[in-house]
Amino acid sequence: MIYKFPIFIFLFLHLLNAQGQSIRISGKIIDKQTLEGIPFAHISIETTPIGAISDLYGDFILDYPKHLQSGVISISCLGYKTVKVSLSSISGLPLEISLQQNTVELQEVVVKPEDPLNLLKEAIRKIPENYDTSSTVLSGNYKMSSLLEDKNIRYTEAFIDIFKRPYQTYSEDNNFLGDSIHLREARIKRNEIEDWKLRVMLPWEKSLYMLENRDIVKEFGSKKNAFQRFIKSYLFDIEKMLMINGRHTYMISLKPKKNKKNTYWNGHIYLDEETKAFVKFDLVSTPKMFKKLRADIGYIIISKLYKVKYKQGEWKESVSYQLIGDKWHFKEVNSSKQFLVSSKKREMDLAPVNVNLHYRTNDVKSNIAFSDTVDFLNPKEPEWMAEKSMVDKYRASFWSKLDKERGVMPSGAFITKNDRKAIEKKTYTFSRLDTLQGKLTPLRTCFDVGFYHLTVEVLPQEEIIKGSSLIRFKVIDATDRIQIDLYSGMSVDSIIYQGKAISFKREFNAIYINFPEILPKGTIDEVIVYFSGRPVDLNPEIPMYGSFLWAEDENGNPWLQAICQGYGASGWWPNKDHLSDEPDSAAISVITPSDLDVVANGRLQRKIQLENGKTRFDWFVSYPINNYNLTLNVGKYAHFKDKYVNGQDTIDLDYHVMPYNLENARKKVEMVKPMFKTYEKFFGKYPFSHDGFKLVETPYAMEHQSCVSVGAEYFGASSNLDFENAKPDLENGVIDAGIVLHETAHEWWGNSVSCTDNAELWIHEAFATYAEALYIEDHYGYEDSQVYLNSMKKEVKNQAPIIGKFDVNHIHYDIGDMYFKGALMLNTLRHMINNDSLWFSLLKGIQSEFKYKSATTTQIVQFINQKTRTDYTPFFDEYLKFPKIPKLELVFEKKKRKTYLHHRWVSNVESFKMPVKYTISDKGTGYLFPTSNWQKTEFADLNKGDFNVNSDQLYIHVEMKDSK
Repeated sequence: MIYKFPIFIFLFLHLLNAQGQSIRISGKIIDKQTLEGIPFAHISIETTPIGAISDLYGDFILDYPKHLQSGVISISCLGYKTVKVSLSSISGLPLEISLQQNTVELQEVVVKPEDPLNLLKEAIRKIPENYDTSSTVLSGNYKMSSLLEDKNIRYTEAFIDIFKRPYQTYSEDNNFLGDSIHLREARIKRNEIEDWKLRVMLPWEKSLYMLENRDIVKEFGSKKNAFQRFIKSYLFDIEKMLMINGRHTYMISLKPKKNKKNTYWNGHIYLDEETKAFVKFDLVSTPKMFKKLRADIGYIIISKLYKVKYKQGEWKESVSYQLIGDKWHFKEVNSSKQFLVSSKKREMDLAPVNVNLHYRTNDVKSNIAFSDTVDFLNPKEPEWMAEKSMVDKYRASFWSKLDKERGVMPSGAFITKNDRKAIEKKTYTFSRLDTLQGKLTPLRTCFDVGFYHLTVEVLPQEEIIKGSSLIRFKVIDATDRIQIDLYSGMSVDSIIYQGKAISFKREFNAIYINFPEILPKGTIDEVIVYFSGRPVDLNPEIPMYGSFLWAEDENGNPWLQAICQGYGASGWWPNKDHLSDEPDSAAISVITPSDLDVVANGRLQRKIQLENGKTRFDWFVSYPINNYNLTLNVGKYAHFKDKYVNGQDTIDLDYHVMPYNLENARKKVEMVKPMFKTYEKFFGKYPFSHDGFKLVETPYAMEHQSCVSVGAEYFGASSNLDFENAKPDLENGVIDAGIVLHETAHEWWGNSVSCTDNAELWIHEAFATYAEALYIEDHYGYEDSQVYLNSMKKEVKNQAPIIGKFDVNHIHYDIGDMYFKGALMLNTLRHMINNDSLWFSLLKGIQSEFKYKSATTTQIVQFINQKTRTDYTPFFDEYLKFPKIPKLELVFEKKKRKTYLHHRWVSNVESFKMPVKYTISDKGTGYLFPTSNWQKTEFADLNKGDFNVNSDQLYIHVEMKDSK
C-alpha cells in the first residue's frame, strides 16, 4: 500500500465567510507532471484581499461574496507557472487545477559534451564569487509538522531571521562559523500523542537549526573534504538543459556508486550555465537510507524496547537558491519524510507518519554587521528550552491578523504563555531511593565484597532472567545486618546463608539481610541470593538509565546485552551496588537456549550442554572489576582469534561478531594492534592480560572489562578503510574507528583506574576521550590531534558542572561535558605544564598509582600536584565544579607610540591563574601571566588585530577590546 503524505504542516484551510451571502468552491491543486498535490499554493481573487492557501495535500476551500462571481481567481506557487480561472466558468466541484513546473526544456539547444564532474568542481570553485561575500540576513517563514495518522506529534510555525556569515571555501586556517537564528514570531501546537515512548520513536526535525544542514552549498564550501567525499560517492550525468526563471540551467542527475558507503540519495542538481552556481537540489532517498535508519543502534534498541517498528519509508528533499543582483542566496527548503510504523502493543499496523518541513526566504539584506547582542536561539539548548523560547514569542493578535490576511483558519490549540510552567523542565528531586542507592551507609561499609558468582538463565521469548548471586565478603565492622541492592521491579525469591533461608526486608532497591547472629570483624562469609524478573528497561530521557537490552539481529535472532553503567548493576542482578567496592574476582555462568552463544568478561572456562535444549557457559574474571562492567552478551556469534605481541608480552585477541558482518570485521579489527601499541606507549601495559581482550559486536557500545562492546554500526559499515593512510575528518570530530578507540581506552581509564561515585565519572570519560586524540597524535601528528580536540569545543554546553552530586548515584543530568569539556581540560593542563615528558609520565603514573583501584578527584589532583610540584587544585576546581569556563579579558590602551595591554582572568575560583602564550604578527611569541586582578604589559606600537592568543591549546574564552 502506498500512502501520500503532506510536504510540511497539516492545516485545515478555510476562508472566513464574508458578510452576507457567499459562495463556496473547493478543489485540488496538482502538479501537472507528477499528479501529486501541491501544498501552499496561493488561490486569490484578483484585485481583492480574498484568497486561500492549499493544504499539504493540495486541497483548498475558498469562500467569496456572491457579487464577485464575475471575478478571476489566480493560482500561483513558487516554482510553477501561474494559472488564472474565471469564476463564472466554474461548473463542477471539486475543481482540479493543474500547474506546470516553471521550467522549460530547450528542445533546440544542443548540450555541450561537457563533463558533469568538471562542471560541479567549477561550481565549488566559484562559491566565493557566486555567493554573497558579506554577512547577510535572510528573513522568512518556517513551518514544520509531524503527524501520526491524524494526530499531531509536533507543529511549529515561525518567522525568523537567519544571520549567515559569508560563504567561503575551506582553508586550513578557516574557523568557519555556523548560522545564527533570531526568532521573531512563533507558535507551536499542542501534542496529541500521550504515549511518550511513541514520541521518542519519532524525533525528527526538532530544531530550527535543522535548516542550517539544508544549506548544501555552505556545507560544500565550508567543510573540508565534504564535496570530495560527495563526488567520489556518486555517478553524474548531464540529462538536459532547462530554462529556470529565464536562465539556461544544466540538469545533472546523480545516483550512488556501487559499494560506496554513505550514498543515500538519487536525484538532480541544477547548475546555472552562466555563473556555474548551484540553483537547486532535488533529492530522494535510496533504500539504503531506510536500511541505515533501521540499522541505527538507537532504533535497534528502542524499537525493541518500546515495541514500535518502521516498516518502510522515504525522504524527499528539495533545496533551492535565488539570484539577487549578481549574488545567489539560500531561498527555499521543502522536506518530506514518510514512514509507516507498526506496533502490536498499540494495535498499530502500517500507520502513516508524515514529517514535513518548509522554509522560504522573503527578504535578503546584505552587509549586515553581526551583533552578539541580538536575541539568538541557542542551537544546543534542549527541546523544552526551545519550546519556552517560542512561547515567549507567541502573540495571538499577530497570528490572528496574519491568518485572516491569508484566508487561513488553523485547526488545533496553540500553546500560550499560560503554559510556561507545563513546559519548564523539572529539576530532579532526589529522594531516599537515590540516597539508598548512592550513599555509603554503615550497612554498606561494614563489609567488603571479594568475590561474586553470578548464575543467570536468560529467557529471550519471555524477556525475563532468573538465577542466583553468590556474594562472598569480608566483615569490616562486626554486624548482624547488611545492605545489598536489586531493582525493586525484580523479585528476590530467597536468601541462603550457611544452607538455610534467612530473613530480609526491602526498601526501594535496597535489600536488608538479617543474620541470625553478629558476624565478627575480619571473618569471611557469603550469602546466595535467588532472584527473577525483568531488569530495568532503557529510558532514553534519562542519561545512563537502563540495564538490559532485548534486541534482535538482522536475521531476527535474539541479540541480548547487559548494560548498566550509571543506573548500576543492581538493575539486573543482586550485589553491593557501589563503585567504591570492587570484587577481587568474579565468575559468570549464563544459561541460554543451545542455538545461542554467550560472551562475557574474562575467559571461558567451560561450555556444558544441559537438558531441554539449553547450554551453560562458565566465564571467570581473574582481576578486580567494578559491578557495572560485569556483563553478558547473547546472540548467534561468529568468532575469530589473533594475538598481540609486544616484546615478551602476548595478549590473546578474540573477536565475536554477527556472521553477516564477518568479512567486514576481519578488516575493521586491523586497527586493534596499532591502537594497543599507542595506548601501551602512553598509559602502560594492558591491565588485564591474563583475561585477554575481546571485541564484541553488540546492540550498544560499552567498555565492559576485557569484553569491550562495539555497537552494531561499526562492524556493519563498509570495510573500505585504510586506518594508517586515510586521514579521518578531524575538523568535524569524525574517526571511523572512534568507538573502538574510546571504549578500549576505558580498559585503562574506568576499568583499571575507576572512580568511587558516579558524580566523578569524568575520571573515566574525560581521559578516554582524550585518549582518542593521543591515538591521532601518535598516528597522524600533534597538529592533527589539536584539530580533533578543537572540534569538540562546539559540542560543549557549559550549562552544569562536570562533577555531579555525591551520595545519590547521580545520573539525572546532561553528561556530555564530562567527555568533551573533560578532554579539552586535560589538553589545557598539558599545555599549562608545558613539559611533555612530565605530562606523559603523569598519565603513566596515575595508571601505576591507582591500578585496580577506585580513586577520587581529590586523589588524582593531589597526585598531579605532588609530581609537578605545583598546586593545580584551583585549575581543576574551575573546570570541574562550575559550568562556565574562565574568560580572559584583554583591553588595549594606546598612548603615543606605546600600547598597554591590560589583562585579567574572570573566573569562578578566585585563585585561578593560567599562563597564556600569545603571538604578534611578524614579531614572535611571548607569555602573559594573568591573575584575577588587572595587570598591565607594555608593548611597542601594537595593533589589536596583530595580537593573537594561542587558544587552540587552551579551552578558554577570550574577550579583546580597546579601552574607552
